[in-house]
Amino acid sequence: MATTLLWWSGRVRNRLLWLLYGRTMRYEYDKANDVAYVRLKAGKVARTQALDDRRLVDYDSAGEAVGVEFIGVREGVETDDLPNQEALAKFLSKHKVKAYA
Repeated sequence: MATTLLWWSGRVRNRLLWLLYGRTMRYEYDKANDVAYVRLKAGKVARTQALDDRRLVDYDSAGEAVGVEFIGVREGVETDDLPNQEALAKFLSKHKVKAYA
């Protein structure tokens, strides 16, 4: 029973995450430079914040994340400290990108 409940709650959570974020996310990959960009939602970029030397997050004027740029994608990407971390990791895995926290 407990296992079934955990399985069900995980499926519901995953479905909700897909409904919230999966429909709007877009993936672009520049193979020559090994750089990927994930658009989280529609909107104009007002500012960019570098989390480290391999991850940059774009924000709109309201302070909401619009997209994330990853540098060195072949090595995998770190999703720690990123907006919508769980949905983003799942989305990246669909594009055969290793995501780790």
